[in-house]
Amino acid sequence: MEIDSKTISKIIGDITYLKQGIESLLMSKPETWLTSKQVCSRYNISTRTLADYRSKKLIPYSQVGSKVQYKQSEIEKFFERHTIHGKGG
Repeated sequence: MEIDSKTISKIIGDITYLKQGIESLLMSKPETWLTSKQVCSRYNISTRTLADYRSKKLIPYSQVGSKVQYKQSEIEKFFERHTIHGKGG
């Protein structure tokens, strides 16, 4: 069985593309996930307030069964957008 050069070139291109994708994944920092308790503690909010944010779809979250978790990066963005900074001086 012979494989023509065009097919070989395509296979090499596909392997190179996959290799670059794998290298990119290996170099990326894994996302940190927080529990509701951690979010409430870090941002000094009540569990009721956090639940309100979820029900109003103000913050993204993931839920599997009764376990709710939040991407740290998304929570940080939310609180950065909703923080009121006083005047300096």
